[in-house]
Amino acid sequence: MNKIHPLRRKDRALNAIQAMHILEVAETGCLAMAVENRPYVIPVNYVIWNGCIYVHTAKEGKKIEWLQQNPVVCFNVHRMIGVKKADTYCGYGTFFESVNVECHAKLVMQHPNKREILTTLVRKYDAKAQLPPIDHTGENSVWLIEITIDSMCGKGRYPA
Repeated sequence: MNKIHPLRRKDRALNAIQAMHILEVAETGCLAMAVENRPYVIPVNYVIWNGCIYVHTAKEGKKIEWLQQNPVVCFNVHRMIGVKKADTYCGYGTFFESVNVECHAKLVMQHPNKREILTTLVRKYDAKAQLPPIDHTGENSVWLIEITIDSMCGKGRYPA
């Protein structure tokens, strides 16, 4: 993993450590899938655990059907930092950071660390959550999507 593919704008390229940090701290990701040349992109909550991206999911629906047909996916996170103002319309732009990941996804019904992954996911969004441990019923009520990173590309434009 951690293969970085080249960017046209090399001055905006992020290294693997920077890209992984952005991937770890972003709040929402976009999971892109395709079946029979039809794209489907959805926002997801996720967590990085042991170098993989994990998403919790219901056991049925379009996302499940599409992943079963094609496990090759793309994952993107991005954050707008601000607006780059200019004297002309074409000079305007944004300050941003983004990471695009080429990957493979698989549905995981059972995982030896499923409870820990689900707990880590909740703690990412609510570090102060005071919840009882996940029981067998709760653990079996959802599946995980395990996304293995094949390559990633980070890009940023920051204010001077």
